[in-house]
Amino acid sequence: MPRHLVSWRLGFYVTPSSLVIAWFLCVLTASGAFSQPTTAQKRGFVSARQLWSVGDEQGAVEFAKVEAAVRDPLSGVSYVLDSRRNEIRSFSRSGEPIAVVGRAGRGPGELGITRSLALDPRGNLHVLDISNARISVFAPADTNRREQRVIRSTPIPPWSSAMCLVSESYAILGFSSDSLLHLFRDQTLIRSFGGAFRIEGLPLHPMLDRFLGRGRIDCDASSGNIVVVAENVGELRQYSFRGALQWARQVTGYLPSKIYLAPSGRGVVFEVRQGGWHQTIGVHRLRGGAILLQAAFVDQASSRRGEHLRLDSFVFDSLGNLLQTQVDLPQVIFADDDFLIGTSEDPYPRVSLLAYKVAGGDL
Repeated sequence: MPRHLVSWRLGFYVTPSSLVIAWFLCVLTASGAFSQPTTAQKRGFVSARQLWSVGDEQGAVEFAKVEAAVRDPLSGVSYVLDSRRNEIRSFSRSGEPIAVVGRAGRGPGELGITRSLALDPRGNLHVLDISNARISVFAPADTNRREQRVIRSTPIPPWSSAMCLVSESYAILGFSSDSLLHLFRDQTLIRSFGGAFRIEGLPLHPMLDRFLGRGRIDCDASSGNIVVVAENVGELRQYSFRGALQWARQVTGYLPSKIYLAPSGRGVVFEVRQGGWHQTIGVHRLRGGAILLQAAFVDQASSRRGEHLRLDSFVFDSLGNLLQTQVDLPQVIFADDDFLIGTSEDPYPRVSLLAYKVAGGDL
């Protein structure tokens, strides 16, 4: 109920000698007394407020396909990956454009099929380039010279599907050598761990393991924990930096696509689910230990157009317990303790910086 509305209550007061009927006026206070709990008051509910937004078809900033983003908490600079244009744009704390780096190619500073962004403690930008099988590293954006230079590139395995940074190591997602996660430091494999994602009823097969090994990943720099989610299964897991599985959860309300091994054993077959299915597009750690998983709900027609019918946001606590399912959040491509970076199309791709809060405090 809006706070400016007034609620009236009829009360009865009985004296020893007589019955007196009195009317009591009960005004709702700013604390929400006497009001029913609203959605925004429920534990785990995420609410956000836009600070700036960029991107349109005629402005100075135009995006084609926004894939990922990251924000430097010290400088306030945001980096946005446009995978279709093979470039990364940087923006100041107030949303002013700084520089553009990258172009299609295989040379230094050039990008192919890109997926993930990460920042190290020095502010260097790390870009996962799947088709070129490397991670390109760029220096922090220079706000005075309006430029950003490439520092080096690091070779990675060809099966890599997502990346994050934890304890000065790359955590790379992709099924290989019977493991789902792989930690690299200075081009050296430290350890591999994590079993393959499974679908009940499907046989064990290397082709299925590699296909289901695609997904999303997020690292917690403070604890060293790593959260992974399958792209087509709807299973969320958390591992420690040492490789121990801390918990695994099937996402309630997540409708996976139907997947089969091709009769030849050389491919994977999708069967259209009547009414639609989910495709995971992101997982992010939020303030207070909460975890946000977002999945696009699509049908055959919207999937072919590269669109979705709706965007479902699942919010979990730090132990993987589902708290909320929301449909009013933008697609989140980055999150830290204070800000979200979201993207939307109306009808052209836009990117926004948002301040946010999660109801319920530490989760």
